[in-house]
Parts: sequence; C-alpha cells; structure tokens
Amino acid sequence: AIVMIYDKDGNVLRKDVLSAGKAFEKAYILNQLENGDYTIEVTSNKQVVKKDIHVYDEDNTRTFIVTE
Repeated sequence: AIVMIYDKDGNVLRKDVLSAGKAFEKAYILNQLENGDYTIEVTSNKQVVKKDIHVYDEDNTRTFIVTE
C-alpha cells in the first residue's frame, strides 16, 4: 500500500510505502500540520481511497476533521 499526504496545492508532504501482502496499521500525527486543508490518499490492491482533512485551532488546541 502507498499512503500519500498532500497539501491544498497538491504538493506531496509525506509518502509511505507499506509492505505488500500483509495487514498493516500506521498512525499519523495530523495535529502537527499547519492550519489548512489536506488530502490523504491510500492506494492498495489497485484501489484508491481519498479523504479530505481540515486542520484548525479550537480553544487553543490544534484539531482536525476528516470529510468524505
């Protein structure tokens, strides 16, 4: 599987290539991103899943929301 994180301009911020043929789990610390909009794209077995993420400050805490 390949995990890509893009900023709103389509620039690749992170690319991870995970071992093929195995179940996998990986965590990403999204609240360290600057405020703004991002896309996470996961490609596995010729299927692509994209999720949009909005990072923002709420009550002095960096937080994020994932949208479809």
